[in-house]
Amino acid sequence: MNNSQTAIPDLLKGGVIILDVRTQAEFRRGHVAGSINIPLQELEGSIGELDREANLILCCATGVRSRMALQLLHKRGFTNVHDGGGWQTLKHCMHGNN
Repeated sequence: MNNSQTAIPDLLKGGVIILDVRTQAEFRRGHVAGSINIPLQELEGSIGELDREANLILCCATGVRSRMALQLLHKRGFTNVHDGGGWQTLKHCMHGNN
């Protein structure tokens, strides 16, 4: 778990937006309840749809694309962005807080 992921349990207790950057097909096969899907390849063009002040937790299948999305969003001025890694791990973390 990286430094960004260590904050995830605390963030999940407050208001966060979970952004899944997998493809739409992957998202349809399973995802974290309440998450929104913007595939990594569409993220650059969809940045205007995101609230720059919101706490965002990024997830994907294994953590590779979420790290790439994190770097992109940081470059675009987002500061409240956290890498949640793989969606199944994030889902497990969420259920551990309920």
